[in-house]
Amino acid sequence: MAVKLFKENFVSLLSIIILIIVFYIIKNTAIYESIISFDNSVIKYINSITNENRTLFFKIFTFIGDMYVPLAIIIFLFIFVQNKLRPFALSINYVFYALLAFIIKSIVMRPRPVESLILAPNSSSFPSGHTLTSIGFYLVLWYILFSKNKNKVVYLILFIILIILIGFSRIYLGVHYFSDVFGALLISIPCLFISKNIINKLIKEI
Repeated sequence: MAVKLFKENFVSLLSIIILIIVFYIIKNTAIYESIISFDNSVIKYINSITNENRTLFFKIFTFIGDMYVPLAIIIFLFIFVQNKLRPFALSINYVFYALLAFIIKSIVMRPRPVESLILAPNSSSFPSGHTLTSIGFYLVLWYILFSKNKNKVVYLILFIILIILIGFSRIYLGVHYFSDVFGALLISIPCLFISKNIINKLIKEI
């Protein structure tokens, strides 16, 4: 089964590897200076609109993107959902995205912004782990629980808005650059194809 899954997801896995190589190369070329310049212009604009209420608002969404909320949701599902394969698949999926974020951070080794509104983690800046894991967790959560619901489009829009707010919160709070969040979005695309394929194997009725 493992060999079959590898073959079915070969293109997506290759895309992830290519993206990681591209990220690393860009980090060590002149293009990086242009990216930094753009990122700094975004930071400058955000600094001009920062206030206490917005900071509190985005602190809430950064918390939602942290590991504690997904962990609480997974535990809730294990307790109350009859088909335990659903929370099991969701938890394995979350670990995959978190591990991938750690690997890319360790390879690219981009320093975080100098100033932030909250205590910045010690890990490197690229990609945004909150953004990558939130995309993987909340979109897969939608797929597992709501993709057959008659209001599935409404739920999908709500989850996408949540993910956008989590990603933007990391930029607003100064712990990530815009390109960190955008990079997480790019890497999540092939990852979502892998997630869908594996979950479809585990949970036949989806």
